[in-house]
Amino acid sequence: MNATATPSLGLLVVACILPACGETVPAASPFSVRDSAGIRIVQSSVPRSASADAWWVDDEPLLVLGGGPDGDLYDVAGAVRLSDGKIVVGDGGSGRVRFFDHDGGPLGSVGGRGEGPGEFVLLQSMGIGHGDTVWAYDFQLQRMSFFTAPGTLTRDVGLRPRHPAGVTVGYLTDG
Repeated sequence: MNATATPSLGLLVVACILPACGETVPAASPFSVRDSAGIRIVQSSVPRSASADAWWVDDEPLLVLGGGPDGDLYDVAGAVRLSDGKIVVGDGGSGRVRFFDHDGGPLGSVGGRGEGPGEFVLLQSMGIGHGDTVWAYDFQLQRMSFFTAPGTLTRDVGLRPRHPAGVTVGYLTDG
């Protein structure tokens, strides 16, 4: 080995090791990334933004629903907004489908406790279908009831599941 190669090799080794000896320690990341069955999961431990456009909850609500002749809402089974701005809420506590104007003022209700047409034993879910048709599902009776936007019952449809665990209910918007 020749003498001129040794100092160059030593200098090269020192040049490669020296950057690793710095005092800078990388800051802990505010988020973690992991894999779950091939799906990338990113979890943050800090808010996304501290700027003025970050999420916050106001002290004053934008809308208050409930009260009126049918009382407060209890055990809400779902809520939807119709194309004209009206709001419809499935009130499981009273077994009623309640209608409100766009400002939250009560417009009326349909249904109630019972097993007759448009009545409910266990109002579990509700939603909106084609043309602002409101549907409400009674888990106990295994029945969907359909109402027009003003609250007129149009039909009841019985659902008899083959499996004892019941059914998952939904309504496609195309009818």
